[in-house]
Amino acid sequence: RLRVGRLMGARFMVFGGYQVVGKSMRLDLRLVEVETGRVCKTVTRTTPSSSGVTGWLEAAGSAAGEL
Repeated sequence: RLRVGRLMGARFMVFGGYQVVGKSMRLDLRLVEVETGRVCKTVTRTTPSSSGVTGWLEAAGSAAGEL
């Protein structure tokens, strides 16, 4: 993925994932410098899984804003 970022001329890329465990949903994001592969910043958000897509989108927006 970083190789593709270099070809596109990107300086940074965001990677992440999510998992639902019991009654909570966790979102993890990493801001990575393309040239070096160094992780510049990480952010984690947790929201109740009962909040559904709306809760996930709010958590993702908050995490992205912090990056």
